[in-house]
Amino acid sequence: MSRPVVAQLDLQALKDNLHIVRRAAPASRVWAVVKANAYGHGLDRIWSALSAADGFAMLNLEEAILLRERGWKGPILMLEGFFNSDELPLFDKYRLTTSVHSNWQVKALQNAKLHAPLDIYLKVNSGMNRLGFQPDSGSQRLAAAAGAEERRRHDADGPFCRCGKAGRHC
Repeated sequence: MSRPVVAQLDLQALKDNLHIVRRAAPASRVWAVVKANAYGHGLDRIWSALSAADGFAMLNLEEAILLRERGWKGPILMLEGFFNSDELPLFDKYRLTTSVHSNWQVKALQNAKLHAPLDIYLKVNSGMNRLGFQPDSGSQRLAAAAGAEERRRHDADGPFCRCGKAGRHC
């Protein structure tokens, strides 16, 4: 027998929580991670409530495009990056930031014909073993993704990771 489940979202509490995080880490950039239509609560409602965030981090390319088309001007980081090089023109058109977690992505970026350099983050494997470069190869990959020194093609914002264990520093 199923039981009814209701999820109510207090948008003011969400705004307040963002403000609390900003006070706790005033020198940090704060990104809102929004997945799966804000887990069913609606992307439009969430992005308007979190519009004071420095950026949005997302998984779904279509949702990222929708967010941009709705008027979000700040950065949008695609947490898993692009899945094939055919998506790069959309990243270029909508100015999406990509994560880079594999050698083929580095090569695709080096070969891409884009209107402007893409912002990139290098994803480092911190123990979850899903996506990312091993920590010891990170600086080489970041340099390769940014392009050769004589012709910088992409703006490398830096490394990021998802911690493999709660409470563990990346």
